[in-house]
Amino acid sequence: MSAEPTKRRSVAWALAAGAVGLSVGLGGGVLLPGLALAEAGSTTTFGLDTPEADRELVVPAGTCGVTWTLVGGFGGDGLEGAVGGAPGSVVAKTAATAGQTYRIGVGQPGSAADPDAEADATAGEASTVTLHTEDSDAVILSAGGGNAAAEGHEANVVDAGIPADDVLMNGEFTGTSAEASIITAQLIACPPVVVPQLVSAEESPDTPGTVLVTFQPGGDVAGTPADSYRVSTGVGTDGERNWESFASLEGEGTSESPFVGTITRAPGDYQIVVQGVSADGRYSDPSAPQPVTVATPVVIPPVTGDNGGGGGEQQVVLATPTIEEAVSDRPGAVDLTIVPGQGDVTPTAYEYSFDGTEGSWKTLNFTTVDGVVLATVTELTEGAEYTFHVRALAGSDVVVTSAASAPKTVTVKSSAVPTPPNGETPADEQPPSDEQPPADQQPPADQQPPADEQPAPPVVTPPVTPAPDAGEQPQDQRVPNVPATVPDAPLTLTTDKGQISTVAPGEKIAIIGDGFKPGTNVSVIVYSEPQVLGTTLVGPDGSFRFEVTVPAGLPAGQHSLVASGIAPDGSERFIRMNVTVDADGTATIDGNGDGVDDTLAYTGAEPLVPALLGAGALVGGGALLFVSRRRRAAQV
Repeated sequence: MSAEPTKRRSVAWALAAGAVGLSVGLGGGVLLPGLALAEAGSTTTFGLDTPEADRELVVPAGTCGVTWTLVGGFGGDGLEGAVGGAPGSVVAKTAATAGQTYRIGVGQPGSAADPDAEADATAGEASTVTLHTEDSDAVILSAGGGNAAAEGHEANVVDAGIPADDVLMNGEFTGTSAEASIITAQLIACPPVVVPQLVSAEESPDTPGTVLVTFQPGGDVAGTPADSYRVSTGVGTDGERNWESFASLEGEGTSESPFVGTITRAPGDYQIVVQGVSADGRYSDPSAPQPVTVATPVVIPPVTGDNGGGGGEQQVVLATPTIEEAVSDRPGAVDLTIVPGQGDVTPTAYEYSFDGTEGSWKTLNFTTVDGVVLATVTELTEGAEYTFHVRALAGSDVVVTSAASAPKTVTVKSSAVPTPPNGETPADEQPPSDEQPPADQQPPADQQPPADEQPAPPVVTPPVTPAPDAGEQPQDQRVPNVPATVPDAPLTLTTDKGQISTVAPGEKIAIIGDGFKPGTNVSVIVYSEPQVLGTTLVGPDGSFRFEVTVPAGLPAGQHSLVASGIAPDGSERFIRMNVTVDADGTATIDGNGDGVDDTLAYTGAEPLVPALLGAGALVGGGALLFVSRRRRAAQV
């Protein structure tokens, strides 16, 4: 059940000639990529009064170019009426991509000659735009400063890579000194992503349960060509479409060879919709829908292997999980405790639904602790009642799903504080323990309340990373691949304490990795025998941080931790970290590279390091947060 768009081709960003469309406002001259698409006519001005810290422009998502206007500083006046030179002026359009950083240099005006101080006039400074990268800084535009006490200015600079037609002005400034020493930046929005044209949708006559979706890329329409495509067959209970990738996609997208994508569905009636996705992650409007009826049940291909009797074929059957507990103890959130079904196939992912109907399932990001699956669903309506169903998934090329679990109903906690009876002070308003009276001021023992009426100790809830706005980070539900053996991958997986050499069974580790496609799922797997420790969502910068628990039954010896996910180009990506499981329960972690053990022996108790308790997982769409602890049973 994936939402990763199926990649077809790589399309470079193009700056449409003269296209000044939607652009993003640059408040204070600073933008963070991916916050919003540009709004029409937005321009930012960098002047002498702009703080140095704000003289930087980070290109936001949906921007394909910038129109720059640069004016240098006037030259200083000399003695005997000698006037300083006017600065240079440059107006040019440059192509841009999301995340690029430009550093802005505003040219200072020169100083006038001072006969009393015997100081000569000075020339004005150039105004510059510099493209900043990790490796270098390159000046792409410069408007020269005016000469001191003389006409003319320092030469203007226009990068050779800027087409001549995009240089609108390159000469001397004709305005006043009050209008000089300035740079303006107007963002040019990318054209909208072209909407694909859906031709037909029908059940395959050869493969039961397989739907053939035929469509064209819509290339005759002006706009940004799609780099990949995704498909939807229904709307969830939240009113949003559930998107997934095609299981396969063939064709060239031409009239002679249209795209033909496949998806698998249970018997029923569906409305097929296709959406294009640009190389920079923007979505087209959905295509016009096409109805399709699936009449034949899906047949899961048998898997060749040992059937317990020495060979033959076995049918893939995924056991049904059980929702052991669904609890809401904080506003807008429900904690789920799920017990996997007992079977020969290990689930690699889980989904949840509020009604269990086809088209309503969403990816449930989770972690596994002592064989129990833990997850939290957030952004629920406070005070509302929800009925949860969950199901397990396994496989990569062919995804197998279990039957839906028995439902579990829970009422979401509200942030409203109820009025306590008889004017009593609610427990969460009691003074903290450090404000309680000292022991010698406590009432005598015979006046103490009974033990069962003693107030419960305060519960400290660890912080979690807030989920991104659903509109900023579309959820991608592709199930990460779980290779049978350790993949040959770069050793770039790390932890919040740096590279580690040994771990103890039962130890909690905050795993950190990067280089993945934003919005996609990434699973953390422990080898030798592959075991998925949990799945989280990649953040907007392509990185993730996720707390996992090393399985208590993991034998001592050499093992590998592997992060499996999707690279920015849509291909599989693996990174790993080799570790040794220490039988005596000691975890040696060298977090600062000094060769010194930075941790204490693991005793089996809950770790006391607060940082490990604060590891959360970013998600989009359904806005799911991981729970890295197993819920205790209710006290009776």
